[in-house]
Amino acid sequence: CGESVQAQGRGFDGGESGCAVLNWRFEKWITLVRNIANRMFGYLLGMALLFGCAVTHAVPPMVSAQDHVLALKSDGTVYAWGRNSWGELGDNTTSDSASPIQVIGLSNVKSVLAAGEASFVVKQDGTVFVWGIFTNNLTPSNNNSRTPIQLQNLSNVVAVAVGYKFFSLKADGTVQEGFDAVPVKGLTNITAIAGGRFGNSLALKSD
Repeated sequence: CGESVQAQGRGFDGGESGCAVLNWRFEKWITLVRNIANRMFGYLLGMALLFGCAVTHAVPPMVSAQDHVLALKSDGTVYAWGRNSWGELGDNTTSDSASPIQVIGLSNVKSVLAAGEASFVVKQDGTVFVWGIFTNNLTPSNNNSRTPIQLQNLSNVVAVAVGYKFFSLKADGTVQEGFDAVPVKGLTNITAIAGGRFGNSLALKSD
């Protein structure tokens, strides 16, 4: 190791210290590449799920956001893993997890949605729960929760979409904006919704 360092003019002494510096730089480079790969995988998975599910109520059992993943089991429970800086894993901690852990207090879940540092679920009874944090003024007044909390103004919901804004689709085919459930004018007979990151939103009509 020392001879190769001297031959390349690195300015090391050719001994163990030179090898240690090279090993340190190599480890830092590997860590950087791994972090980039993980983020790209999450982004590509999220995009694939978005475009694959934009035209149907059938939500996949696993979704990915920027740094965390949600999985819906057949028994209606939810598991999460990844980064947990804002409680987005829903286990009442801020500890990251590389393996799936069960989200506290959820059952009879119909669909899951991960967006940024927030997590959402729609239950079989049409109620909606959220946890984590969301920075675009879409969270309740407490702004952050490490466990799921119900969005009290939402009911009879069949799907939710999050981009720059939050939207919910009701069973009667109407669409609501925000956690205050403000009706979106002109939208009826809607069967699916999707939210874009840069302010665009989509709605699919039954025709």
